[in-house]
Amino acid sequence: MARESAFSTACPCVAATFAARAPGSPSGKTKKSVLGFKTFGCRLSLKKKSVSSASIISDRNSLKGWKGLLPVKSFLKRLYAALVPAELAVFPEIDVDLIARRCLLKGRVLNAGAGWRDVSHLVEGELVNQDIRWPGDTRTNIQIYSPLHQIPVQSNYFDAILCIAVLEHVENPEEVVPELYRVLKPGGHLILEVPFLQPEHKVPRDFQRYTKDGLIRLVSHHGFSVESIKGLFTVYHTLYWQVYLWLHLKKTIGYLLLRVILLRPLLWSARRSSTYSDTLASGFQLVATKDRASASL
Repeated sequence: MARESAFSTACPCVAATFAARAPGSPSGKTKKSVLGFKTFGCRLSLKKKSVSSASIISDRNSLKGWKGLLPVKSFLKRLYAALVPAELAVFPEIDVDLIARRCLLKGRVLNAGAGWRDVSHLVEGELVNQDIRWPGDTRTNIQIYSPLHQIPVQSNYFDAILCIAVLEHVENPEEVVPELYRVLKPGGHLILEVPFLQPEHKVPRDFQRYTKDGLIRLVSHHGFSVESIKGLFTVYHTLYWQVYLWLHLKKTIGYLLLRVILLRPLLWSARRSSTYSDTLASGFQLVATKDRASASL
């Protein structure tokens, strides 16, 4: 019974075999088949366990081998990062766009659709960040949570408004622009930046792009007077982002080599060239004012 108990613990097949002994059999011989399994099945099972143990040892040795390759993998990642720049590496900090407009950012300034962007160092006065909430939102820099077409402040409230790379993400710009006009003080300035030849980027959605003429028409139609409009960045900025996304469509050796060959030179050119064209602009920056005669609005 002690032997039977030991085998029963080690091999369920043996336990089933012992349990199926012929009643009254003095020799204790078992039937040739137990629950549809032949008696040699347990021996096969024990053999399988032995093979499984060997596999585990082999797997452990393999893991040790892979651990030995980790420094190589880490080196290859660093090498790839050095050879292939990041998707948005081509674009400078926002200060580059706005430093020439800093003189307009005085008094009470609305940062419309603020996101995580910090422009407080560019503002001489009070900065008010506005945005919508999103799931898991942990920001602490937002003073006004609202849709952009329903800003809960009185008319003629802000001295200046920044709206940077936001308008492409709203589905109702024809409602947003007149709301910005309403909350801006007469004589105040709107600084608006929108993309033109940029890839789709959902944050969380992406609805439209603007030509220079289209942007002028949008703000003029709702009462603003356009002071200036200019294109942003160079043709190489435009090309870099497009080419980057193209070369990440496939994970092949050919595409990898093209990333190494093309992206660094494009990035170098974007940082050093001044070649620009309205027809190839990455985006546009528009500066507009609200007529002083609109104080009653």
